[in-house]
Amino acid sequence: MAIARRIAPLATEGLDLLPDACRGCVRWELGPLGVAAAQRHGCVATAKRGWWEDALVEGSAGGVLARIDNRPVGYATWSLAARSGGGAAAPSAPVSSDAKLLMALRVDPEHRGTGLGRWLVQAVVGHALRQPRHPGRCSVQPAQGVRALEAYGTHRPGDDDCLVPVGFLLACGFEVVREHPRSPRLRLDARRLATWRADVEEA
Repeated sequence: MAIARRIAPLATEGLDLLPDACRGCVRWELGPLGVAAAQRHGCVATAKRGWWEDALVEGSAGGVLARIDNRPVGYATWSLAARSGGGAAAPSAPVSSDAKLLMALRVDPEHRGTGLGRWLVQAVVGHALRQPRHPGRCSVQPAQGVRALEAYGTHRPGDDDCLVPVGFLLACGFEVVREHPRSPRLRLDARRLATWRADVEEA
């Protein structure tokens, strides 16, 4: 029997389908001070949903959710760099003015190594490099001509589930633009996307 794989945009209700640890995490959305405040008031889930409701309406962030036989098995999210409090607090910040930020990417353990992660990156590229849906309503404005996707990686997979392994990002065509012993910043340029997409489709 053929396995049905599908990737669709992440809607607000899709937040309920994320892994427990991700549903209860606002590191990328709010940054250290926002995280501390949300935890102190016991409103992490509410804060996350509110952030995403606003961001999705204005088009300043988005995500994709992967399903296999209608079961959620992975997701990825992105945002304008200035929209992500956690992105601004990263040790290899800031994200370049002509780039958007790949905030999170996660694949269920049983589906890792199957190409699903690369498929998610491809889907993010297709969505993230578009301009905001309602630019006049954005709380932050993108640079003219977004030309890249950047991400904070980790040299030590398993130590920080919020960061994407550097080896995976390099395999997807990203290049290190600012090194750091724990969390370097990597970049995938738009000018390389045509070749990269062809490589992904052949993988």
